[in-house]
Amino acid sequence: MNKYEKIEPISRTEAEAVIRGGKTDDIPLTLVRLAYYEPDWRWVQDLCIGLSDHPDKSVRRVCAICFSHLARIHGKLEREKVNPVLIRLLSDPEVHGDAQETIEELDLFLK
Repeated sequence: MNKYEKIEPISRTEAEAVIRGGKTDDIPLTLVRLAYYEPDWRWVQDLCIGLSDHPDKSVRRVCAICFSHLARIHGKLEREKVNPVLIRLLSDPEVHGDAQETIEELDLFLK
C-alpha cells in the first residue's frame, strides 16, 4: 500500500543540488515538487527534457508525468519541444504507458 506524501515546494538551488548530487532516488520527487510549485514552468520543462533519457526508469517516467502536471497547472507547455521527447519515450517499454497517458492529457489540458 502506498502512503500519501504531501508535495512540498523546493527551491531551485536545493533542486539543482539534488539533481547534481547523483542520488537517483531523490530526483523523481524533486521534479514533481518543481512541477507543482516552480513558477518558471519553462525551466522545469527544459529540466525534464534534459533528464528524459536518464538511465533510471523512475526518472524517465516522472519526466513524462511532470509534462502533464505543468500543462495542468500552468496551462502552457512548448509542444514543439516536448512532443519529440514523448514520442521517444513511447518506444521505451519501461515508460511507454506514462508517455501515452501524458500525450492524451496534454491534448486535454492544452486545448
